[in-house]
Amino acid sequence: MEGRRSVGGVQRDREREREKEKERERRERRHSSHGHNSSAAVHAAKKQRIAENKQQDEDPFAVTPENVHKTQMIDADTDMILRYFGCLLMRKAAGLLRLPARTACTAQYYFHRFYDLHPLHKLDIALMAQSCLYLACKAEETLRKARDVINSCYFLLQPQQPMLKIGKKYWDLRDEVVAAEQILLRTLDFDLTFIHPHKFLLNYINSLNGSQALAQVSWNLTNDLYYTPLCMQRNHRPQVLACSSLYLAQFILEQSNMEVPQSMQQFPWWEVFDAKKQDLEEVSSSLLDSLQTLQAIPYDTALMVYQEYAQKYSPPSPLQLAKAAA
Repeated sequence: MEGRRSVGGVQRDREREREKEKERERRERRHSSHGHNSSAAVHAAKKQRIAENKQQDEDPFAVTPENVHKTQMIDADTDMILRYFGCLLMRKAAGLLRLPARTACTAQYYFHRFYDLHPLHKLDIALMAQSCLYLACKAEETLRKARDVINSCYFLLQPQQPMLKIGKKYWDLRDEVVAAEQILLRTLDFDLTFIHPHKFLLNYINSLNGSQALAQVSWNLTNDLYYTPLCMQRNHRPQVLACSSLYLAQFILEQSNMEVPQSMQQFPWWEVFDAKKQDLEEVSSSLLDSLQTLQAIPYDTALMVYQEYAQKYSPPSPLQLAKAAA
């Protein structure tokens, strides 16, 4: 009947399915017999393509032994003031943007890491400071608009000028900040996470029954660590930095006798937190010397030093570097 299939038609369909299955098995056997050689060939070809692409598309901002040890063009005193100016610019801009101290510290950490691998004349300091702050806002989930970050820094850099309006000057500056952010990310190898010493500090103070004054001074000292490269030195763990701030705060407040719990009195309190007195004295001494020098430098003086640096060395803009690499 019409609409029904005959027995012969069903058998022919089954034979076709069996033939297809046999053909698939033959293909699989051929593939498995040459599988080792073919996979090795594919791997070798892929490796060769990666090497060729790397040669053709060389990253001009990658950190290499050649650019890590570039000769510094700036003397030590000016270098210190310029680094301090970049950190101070980020801290003041964070205050205008009402950002938490953690975000400002993160931005300063990125700033120190970048200029630890590149000389100061690599990129404009103020431009990199804006990029570090903008990136830290994202990393710490305290988002601010790029326009707000740029206008805050612009006001601090040129207090006599009116705020930037949406126009060519603003868009050009925004493009520079975004390009600098890309260079920063490559330099950091897209590794944006690290541990702040603040959380350890609060736990240590609570464990030692420290006073409110001791907590406030040690907290401020921990924030001040980020004005110096001490915050990113790998030989000092965050726990050691927290203990160092507490140790220095004790010295400043002359509180040598804290109410240490009975269970912790058999050892010096820093040993309970796995820190050595030698490390505490080293960090505390370095931090105290740096702060005594830096706090004597007014912001206006640091701004003048930056303006002279920018005029003398004329660091290339990120967009210029990108065009030169293209």
